[in-house]
Amino acid sequence: MHDGQAVYRNRLLRALPGAELSVMENDLRLIRWKISETIYDANVPLQHVYFPMNAVCSNIIMMENGAGVETSTVGCEGLVGAHAALGEDRIPTTSICQIAGEVACMRVEDFRQHFDRLPRFRELATRFNVLLFNMISQSAACNRLHQVNARLARWLLTTHDRVYSDDVALTHEFLAIMLGVNRPTVTIALRALRDMGLIEPRRGTIKIKDRAGLEKASCECYKIVQLEVERLLPDGVVPHGRAVAG
Repeated sequence: MHDGQAVYRNRLLRALPGAELSVMENDLRLIRWKISETIYDANVPLQHVYFPMNAVCSNIIMMENGAGVETSTVGCEGLVGAHAALGEDRIPTTSICQIAGEVACMRVEDFRQHFDRLPRFRELATRFNVLLFNMISQSAACNRLHQVNARLARWLLTTHDRVYSDDVALTHEFLAIMLGVNRPTVTIALRALRDMGLIEPRRGTIKIKDRAGLEKASCECYKIVQLEVERLLPDGVVPHGRAVAG
């Protein structure tokens, strides 16, 4: 890997002992994802797994009529293609780059060798799969029970944590897929958060203006998932210098 320090921008990788990380680094390649790039097609064999640094990936279930809804997102806290740790060679979702940025890429064959041979890496990859399952379960409940405005606030907070920037590049079309609603509903929800002084929607970008206010506007699911991240993948580095409340 050309930039040895880059791996420390990924929570899972920086939690590894130095000896295990040194073994893995030779099989990691730093690449850049483009916005809306397809990372995985549904039910197509995986060739690589990815450790995002500042990019974010959305896993989307697509229906026969072309409609889709997000089931989970993965950013700098984990890895994309975690199914490989379970012996699976494909996933049922379409994975698309939601936020452009750098990722560390590894061949599935190398990933599985390291998973078998490196105990701490195996533990962390397994923990991340548990986290991913919990995130998907929480999202299913959230999508069914919570109002769009609160879900949008939660989604913006989660993305804010992963990109380390107050300016988040997002379109109405992408937000509609993420939230499982139509574009007019997204527009109304964005206006509501804007009128509260929490965000400033711009063309293709949303600026986070009041982080604390956005947390208050969010549903309980944001805090629940953040606590799960801290429980399963402990880390001394906290986004934006914030501690997660107990």
